[in-house]
Amino acid sequence: MLAFSTITGAGFIVLGVTLAGTFGLAGAAAGAAADALAMGLLFASVAGGEADGPLTLSSRGVARTHPLASAGFVAGAVAAIGIPFTASWAGHWRLYATALAASPAVLTVLIVATILSVLAYARVIALVWWGGEEETAALEAVEPEHRGEALAPVASPRSVWASEPAPLAFAVALLMAAVLAAGVFPRIL
Repeated sequence: MLAFSTITGAGFIVLGVTLAGTFGLAGAAAGAAADALAMGLLFASVAGGEADGPLTLSSRGVARTHPLASAGFVAGAVAAIGIPFTASWAGHWRLYATALAASPAVLTVLIVATILSVLAYARVIALVWWGGEEETAALEAVEPEHRGEALAPVASPRSVWASEPAPLAFAVALLMAAVLAAGVFPRIL
């Protein structure tokens, strides 16, 4: 999924360069720098979440055991999408303005790409990091008097700073700060 997200970000950047103009080039440059930060944060967060095994779409509730990686993934996803006050925000709105100046059809393509990215990230966050629907369905399927016996024990929550190895925790925290700082002060990109 992160590879496809990287391709989407590259498509936004190529569009900004292709449509040129000062606004398009500025959006492409800001977008490239922001994508580098967001993707770095996303990949570092996935590495943190994989400490107990590989992450797949069948993984559930990873945020319980890796809260820092989970927070990093959410921050990286929000930044990659271009939500205001995150790193990609300045670049995305410049690219949207450039696309609108070129053609409403081009703007429509960018908006559809953004909507698809939002849906993909929301699905992964809801299922993999936060737990998803399977736990709720399993709880409802078990009779109330047997709930404690039928379900496997849930992993106990960990301290945010003890959930990942120290260098990885430092990298995730630093990249989260950079993604948020670049959103508030986009000129640093």
